[in-house]
Amino acid sequence: MNDLALDILGYVASTFVVVSLAMTSVLKLRLLSLVGSTTFLIYGLLIGSLPVALTNAVIVVINAVFLYRLFSHEEAFDVVEVDANSKFLARYLEHNAEDIDAVWPGYRFRSHSDQVRLVVFRDMVPAGIFIASVEGETATVEIDFAGRNYRDLRNARVLFGRGRGVLVDRGIRRVVSRADTAVHRRFLERFGFVTDGDEYGIEIA
Repeated sequence: MNDLALDILGYVASTFVVVSLAMTSVLKLRLLSLVGSTTFLIYGLLIGSLPVALTNAVIVVINAVFLYRLFSHEEAFDVVEVDANSKFLARYLEHNAEDIDAVWPGYRFRSHSDQVRLVVFRDMVPAGIFIASVEGETATVEIDFAGRNYRDLRNARVLFGRGRGVLVDRGIRRVVSRADTAVHRRFLERFGFVTDGDEYGIEIA
């Protein structure tokens, strides 16, 4: 491998490491760090630098161990309904206001009688909220938000999967949601929501 190719490999490895440090998701951080450290390991071997190779070999093992723990750990999920005047709900919305606005632009919580308000807990840590207006058998999502470290499909799988009893018990059979951002649309489509005019919908019962 010529010097230019080696330099490019080194820059690529550095980019992965730097980008990984900017990740708010622990999973993404570990995955990118694993790719970066593996690339640096190869780089170190190719340039004949034992310190670089050994250091990154250790980092590869550390990342692999943490990823194994992340994927093998069975989280305990709970879906809890809260009152409109819940101080916890108000504080959660306030604390995450900036992140919420990025996904749900202009959202402001307003309580009303035909409303369901749920908090999703993972290992008893609040991971997200779900608030929807209920009309007949349809729940129209007002907000479905996951905290920074919980932006995978697990909240949704529980909420609309094994934890959907909270919704079904209220007579809800269908959930519809608007999607104001490309990121939100991709999430809905990935999970199984189907386009219905200007909205996305999914049958839960």
